[in-house]
Amino acid sequence: MRIIIFMLLLSVMYADNCNNEQNDYKEAVLEYKITIQNLDQQEQIDLDRVHNNILRNNTKSPMDLMQERLSDNYNAFEYRNKILEEDNRAIRDIINMQDEVRNFYNRQRLIALEKLNLSKLKLQRCKNKK
Repeated sequence: MRIIIFMLLLSVMYADNCNNEQNDYKEAVLEYKITIQNLDQQEQIDLDRVHNNILRNNTKSPMDLMQERLSDNYNAFEYRNKILEEDNRAIRDIINMQDEVRNFYNRQRLIALEKLNLSKLKLQRCKNKK
């Protein structure tokens, strides 16, 4: 009789455990969706901020441009090449910074996905025990 009660108690514990795992998985799915949505929004904000900061730092005022053109050392060909080099450098800076931002958020997405997969694995393991 004690063995039957013990077995019954174990089956209730396992059933409850799988129920807990099911609830944990549901929570993990919701948490994953919210995390991904927040990461997407924050990534776009950071990409825009990086883009604007680099452009702001590389933009010359009209007064600076006029002074360069009126200077004694002004050479139209060299000036044009210099502007092209500065533009290329700014574009490279933007691309590099955006890649860094994207890589950071991709790592965060992978971490969230790993948490979701871990919860799913725990649920599957519990169901396989039955």
